[in-house]
Amino acid sequence: MAASRGTGSADAVKEAMSDALAVLIEGARMGIPVENVREVVALANLTPVPSAPPIVRGVSQVRGQVLPVLDPAVRAGVGQGFGVGVAVGTGHEPRTPRLGDAIVLVELDGVRAALLVDEVIGVEPADAERAPPFDLAATFAALRRAVEAH
Repeated sequence: MAASRGTGSADAVKEAMSDALAVLIEGARMGIPVENVREVVALANLTPVPSAPPIVRGVSQVRGQVLPVLDPAVRAGVGQGFGVGVAVGTGHEPRTPRLGDAIVLVELDGVRAALLVDEVIGVEPADAERAPPFDLAATFAALRRAVEAH
């Protein structure tokens, strides 16, 4: 007979929780599901894309792959965004992404992109109160709509 661990449902809840990569996006703490995170790197290059929607800050080559660089502050509606302050209603001068800024390489349904973040805090248990989940699906849907419109 197997021995009982004695904590029962607490263990089940803990196992059901997924981890999140906690990041700061324009000062707001958010969580990106770790199952969608491929790696975190420094922005080494950024090529602007003329007529791109505000969420797309440009493209960057990472390990031979060209990825769209997305400004998650536009999608999340926080802060002034990287370069789109007026667009999100803050009235502040936009912040321009700089080489060396942290980018989180993410993948959803086979599509990869890079997200600009202010700071990477680290991996922690998902906690919607402490770090609200960043909606990757909505962000990628916005990217797809933008691509289809051009």
